[in-house]
Amino acid sequence: MRERALKVEEFEVQPPCRRIKEFLSLRFSGEGILSLNLCSLEDTLRSKFSQYKIKRIKKILPCKVLVEVKLKKPLFQIYRKGSYWEVLEDFKIGERIKKGPHPGLPLVRGFDFSGPKQKLLKEFFRILDLQDFPFKIKYIDIYSLVNFSFYIEKGPKVILGYKDLEKNLKRCQTILVRIDKNDLAFLDLRFQDPITSFKK
Repeated sequence: MRERALKVEEFEVQPPCRRIKEFLSLRFSGEGILSLNLCSLEDTLRSKFSQYKIKRIKKILPCKVLVEVKLKKPLFQIYRKGSYWEVLEDFKIGERIKKGPHPGLPLVRGFDFSGPKQKLLKEFFRILDLQDFPFKIKYIDIYSLVNFSFYIEKGPKVILGYKDLEKNLKRCQTILVRIDKNDLAFLDLRFQDPITSFKK
């Protein structure tokens, strides 16, 4: 009888998130805590709050459920249907940017969520993070894989293509150490000898 009487009375969300806590309280408060299916609860949260990673869900008897979450990192932004949108690290659409474009996120143009483009961008951002790339990227163009390119803020357009990303990003940094980025208009790294063009 005592086990049947144990009901969910409180949800603790860490770090605090009012939206998630309110949703859980309205949807699950009063349910039997021992019979509460945590896998199903996790699936519901993943579907409802796709911008969060669900790190852990734990029952704390007699009446509390602890939910640990982490906000997914936005990688870049896209423009679609008249608005700017965050794209998260798992390549799902995040929040609409109300006063877009976001000055701290690169704007990716030509992105359509196709497999090859996703794969290329994932590798690109992985290498940027690995190399601690020191230059701020304003735009990324991925209309075609062969002409994959990005624009450094107050600097050149850099064409990488889709091959040897890691090597070519290192070459880019080496060149921009020797040549002021403000003087360069264009840098093509798809060939053994880089092609450069200077601002007039």
